[in-house]
Amino acid sequence: MLGCDDRASQRPCRVYSAYVRWLGDRKHIEETTTTWDKPIVDREPDFRRWVDFLHQMVLNKNLRKIFAFANNRYAGHAPDTVRMFEKFWPR
Repeated sequence: MLGCDDRASQRPCRVYSAYVRWLGDRKHIEETTTTWDKPIVDREPDFRRWVDFLHQMVLNKNLRKIFAFANNRYAGHAPDTVRMFEKFWPR
């Protein structure tokens, strides 16, 4: 523990990592498909916003690590979802 709950210390507490998990609408996507071998929902606009938001936090030194996970039900294929995030991430 970083001492964030120690009110007597009055030290500011900073967390430099983010956990992001893209889940999607399970009911909707399972009505659309039963196979998870390719994306079927266009999430590109969402990902552009996510990348802009997270990248800005990295540039402002608010984030040092991002743990990002995708569920098949987010876009239809979790590995391609993660690849899309990597594709849009500035190098």
